[in-house]
Amino acid sequence: MQPYSEVRGQIRSLSPGYNFRRDWMALASVGVLTIAFLVFTIGHSVMPTPDDVDLYYQYANKILGGSVPYHNFNLEYPPFALPFFIFPAIFSNSVGAFSPTRYILLFQAQSYLLTLGTLYLVWNLLCKVYPSLKTNWRIFYFGFSSLLICLYIFRRFDVAATFLVALAFYLLFIWQKPGWGGAMLGLAAAAKLYPAVLLPVLLIYFWRGKGDREFALRTGVGFFMAGGISTLPFVLSSFPGILEFLKYHSERGVQIESVFASIIWVGSTLGLTNVASSVDHGSINFASTWGSTLASLSTLLTVGGLLAFYGYLWWITRAGGRRLRSDWVFQASTIAVFWFIIMNKVLSPQYLIWLLPFVVFWRGSQALVYFAALLLSFIAFPFMVLGVKALDWQPMVVILARNVLLIILFVLTIRSFIRISGFPPILRKQTE
Repeated sequence: MQPYSEVRGQIRSLSPGYNFRRDWMALASVGVLTIAFLVFTIGHSVMPTPDDVDLYYQYANKILGGSVPYHNFNLEYPPFALPFFIFPAIFSNSVGAFSPTRYILLFQAQSYLLTLGTLYLVWNLLCKVYPSLKTNWRIFYFGFSSLLICLYIFRRFDVAATFLVALAFYLLFIWQKPGWGGAMLGLAAAAKLYPAVLLPVLLIYFWRGKGDREFALRTGVGFFMAGGISTLPFVLSSFPGILEFLKYHSERGVQIESVFASIIWVGSTLGLTNVASSVDHGSINFASTWGSTLASLSTLLTVGGLLAFYGYLWWITRAGGRRLRSDWVFQASTIAVFWFIIMNKVLSPQYLIWLLPFVVFWRGSQALVYFAALLLSFIAFPFMVLGVKALDWQPMVVILARNVLLIILFVLTIRSFIRISGFPPILRKQTE
């Protein structure tokens, strides 16, 4: 085992070091997020948002009372989501009585710290990929995006999975620890599922792009070991109850904020289909003659699109191919996560948090579109939620505009990625 002094020296050698002239925007981002956290802490009882935190509190209360998840009660989340529900409850008990109010405040504090942790990890990755930046202005993309979506950062646990994804990339690309990096990604997938779409991207990058098969294999082994270890106890104790969360999500209809819901609403406006809203599975969904068809199409497009993208990555990283740019893997990861978001039959605003670790690697035009999409998401929910339930045209137009912006952003991201990949050659020639 390495002495602590050696470990500390290694950490210092890997850290880019803080430079005020270069990194003042990172410090400003910390200040803005701190102010947002204080506002939520002081005004937590008047914030206009549905409280998923209440649901987390109920889960934590049952577990601390001796109930076993998936066995004694149904849980709509994967197993490794549980620590992020339980930690605030345990700390609440240690400092006083376990109450909903104290739990909400501690949960928000946890989300705040995870956001700052994600900011630190992304800042390190940014300095690694773009070491020549005189002013680290790209970190502003993260700070401003986090501010725009802070309501959902503090009131949902999605930032926990986002932190684990950023930590996985940090371990893989800064520390060069494939086993640990893969393990963190496996835990992220065991908390929120979506990080699993990043594993093929990373394996292709290391195996084909870098020609380091051992690194790729160790990443994959770490992923499956961590995911298996965190899930196996519940499989053994609660099977088949653990499958209920998968059944829960498979039975969900077309959620009213999804791209497919916007298609249904436009169709109903043109008189091509009927539409009504219903509240089930914890969200507002569309009831329409097009609903089941589009829900099935969503699954096919999600899986088929990801497989096609992985095939494209495998092709352009073929042996003897061109040298990949340092930000290539982050751009590819953006596309995989983004496709999973926009092709999903459920598109809650907090899903946009998943893109935060990658926004700093985007072009300015992409970031501006993302800012606008976040702002519209914040307007529609929760400020126009009653109008959304009633299918009033104003909130539905806001949601439609947000979804159009997301599609535009996805196209811009694809276009940028094809250019830096140099395939097809027609786009490579335009940039040379």
